[in-house]
Amino acid sequence: MTLNLYLLLALAGLGPLDLPGSPQEPVEKPAPEVPAKKDKHLKQWPKLKSLPGGKTEVTRLRKARTEEMGTQAHAALVDMGAGVAPLLIAGLGKERNLEAQTRMVAVLDLVTDGTHTRLIEPAFGNRTLVVRVWSLRRTALFPDSALQAAAEKALVAARKRKRGTDEEIEDERFAAALASGAAGSLKGFDILGLMASKHWGKEGVSLRTALEGTRGAAASKLCAEGLSGERQAVVQSLRMLAGCGDDSVLMQVAAHLDSTDNSIRVEAINTCRGLVDGDPPLPRLSAFQAIELAKEWRARL
Repeated sequence: MTLNLYLLLALAGLGPLDLPGSPQEPVEKPAPEVPAKKDKHLKQWPKLKSLPGGKTEVTRLRKARTEEMGTQAHAALVDMGAGVAPLLIAGLGKERNLEAQTRMVAVLDLVTDGTHTRLIEPAFGNRTLVVRVWSLRRTALFPDSALQAAAEKALVAARKRKRGTDEEIEDERFAAALASGAAGSLKGFDILGLMASKHWGKEGVSLRTALEGTRGAAASKLCAEGLSGERQAVVQSLRMLAGCGDDSVLMQVAAHLDSTDNSIRVEAINTCRGLVDGDPPLPRLSAFQAIELAKEWRARL
């Protein structure tokens, strides 16, 4: 290449390798920016269009003297949306009538969801049992690790609490254990085990949801200890592992597919469903169905 041509290329901002037909060095492209995942959790309750209107409907719901009055207030509050939740929570803390509490909780369950967990969390320490239990159980349905410290604090308080009936004390401990588990804590695992053993029919769905928050090696190790124990311990462990287990216990679970005890065989099938596919338990299985499904799972594993 002549000197004059080099000069012309330099003036044009080109180098010898930029000529047509010349090999080009690969140019590294910057990695595309991955947009940050938006946090779905709200930082404040939505504003009501009419605060006086919300207060009026909450009062009507609490004091409903007829079924129609309660139905109308329910519909009006649900239509207002999540903005009525603070009014309902405050009212629930003052209400002593069980039927009125039930009506208020029904609306709260309809206007709140997983976006409101951090707004509900302050109610964990409410002075009133019904508010504490509702708030803990509600957030436990929407696992949120940001609530772990608050849920563990509520669990400590629930374990210490002596006031109230045995049923009330148990309800709060169950609620706090569910909320702790959903937030990723193992500190209420003993209580969750008791629920799985004695109250599976009533609490199975809530337990399964909460246990998902603890899924992993640590929870698997705790539950696996019961797989070689007495019958009830095996059943309890299998039920819990469906929600909290990982691959490390799969073969131990699979061994129970050969159990001659149909209840254990069914629990082992449901645990495999949860461990492998994340599927919920099958509610009812005959002995024949269980034997066939156990064969399918053994072949699959």
